Amino acid sequence: MVVYVSHWNTNFEYWVCEKLNTGDTVFSNESQLIDFNYREFKRMYYEWKIKNQDVVKARFVELLNEWQ
Repeated sequence: MVVYVSHWNTNFEYWVCEKLNTGDTVFSNESQLIDFNYREFKRMYYEWKIKNQDVVKARFVELLNEWQ
């Protein structure tokens, strides 16, 4: 999972992390986190979006239909 490290929680002694594209919050210790190349991540993300655009569009159409 890809997370944005928000801040250090001194009470629990864990990093507070936000999972990208989910709105979920997770807690992590330092050994669970690795650095990554943000440019490489964005490249992979855009490639995934292009490859899966039909699936993503179909899912959004389903979600829209649930609201109609």
